Amino acid sequence: MIRTNRTILTLLLALALIFTANGLMASEKSGLNPQRIISMSPATTEILFALGQGSKVVGVTRYGDYPEAATTIARVGGFMDPNYEEIVALKPDLVILLTSHRDVKDELEKMHIRTLATPHETIADIHQAIPGSSEMPAWPTKGQRPC
Repeated sequence: MIRTNRTILTLLLALALIFTANGLMASEKSGLNPQRIISMSPATTEILFALGQGSKVVGVTRYGDYPEAATTIARVGGFMDPNYEEIVALKPDLVILLTSHRDVKDELEKMHIRTLATPHETIADIHQAIPGSSEMPAWPTKGQRPC
């Protein structure tokens, strides 16, 4: 049941990101299109790969094992114990984390690393995240399918 709920929530987040592609494309035009992304959540890593952005992911948590290509990417610690030295060494343009990563977000911002915290607790949280999507990397153009 828990795995099913997580899968449904992940799919809904992916759909929300896909349907906001127009707003995401604006980030490319405004210079906010990161080329070096660190994902602090396995679900975020999966979504980035599903949307064709896997080549931009330079760091994942130790639990980021899907898709298989994610297993070859540098590890930056875990949810509760990020490796800040490794994160800094990877020189990310953007670190995508969850809203529950408050302390991590604060530490990264002290180091002048751009972050994007995405809500994840409920479906309503996912909908709330959509307006902030202009900070996300540019996704495939209309008509391109991520999967």
